[in-house]
Amino acid sequence: WPAATALAYLAGLFELVAGLAVLVGFQTRIASYLLAAFCLVTAFVFHSGPINIPDFPEAANGLLSVFNQIMMMKNITIAGAFLVLGSFGPGALSLDARLGRPVAA
Repeated sequence: WPAATALAYLAGLFELVAGLAVLVGFQTRIASYLLAAFCLVTAFVFHSGPINIPDFPEAANGLLSVFNQIMMMKNITIAGAFLVLGSFGPGALSLDARLGRPVAA
């Protein structure tokens, strides 16, 4: 990936800001939908294929491929949770509720 270090910092910053937004309940629906999309993109772009590191034993590459598949399923599961949060919205104690925005019933 070009500029991989810069992309890693941008991804970390996005996760931090969006995670804090979900934590305090500010623009929860938008943040949760963006985080769900982020989880799905990372699952399919970075965790969908087998691992084949040259000069590694075949068993080690197989084990890494299994771990990679587990990480893919984890990301898809977390994306599902973010979609549920986005669908139902934040609770009554959220910042959105205090600002008079629509929240979960």
